[in-house]
Amino acid sequence: MRPRGPSRTDLAGAAILWGAHGAIREGRGEPYLTLEAPSPLLAERFRDQVGGVGQVVGELWYAHGFESVQAVIAMLWPWLSAEMRQGARVVLGEAAPAA
Repeated sequence: MRPRGPSRTDLAGAAILWGAHGAIREGRGEPYLTLEAPSPLLAERFRDQVGGVGQVVGELWYAHGFESVQAVIAMLWPWLSAEMRQGARVVLGEAAPAA
């Protein structure tokens, strides 16, 4: 039996939280996602909602590297605002690995 991933409800909730408290940016040549959650518990829940990707330090959740950032963005994509989608396109386009 294949392990079950995050539910659509969990991902929608994660997208709402990230839309309100998160950011995507490029630093040191790689993309970064950050979430400044209202509490450490919410940061940990967010990590669980996106399949365990990323690290939690107190109220901060973060993920870096093209593959991790692309995976989280893909999971949240259906619920992201147009502004967040455009930011993801720009950052991931700039950080895409050479073919």
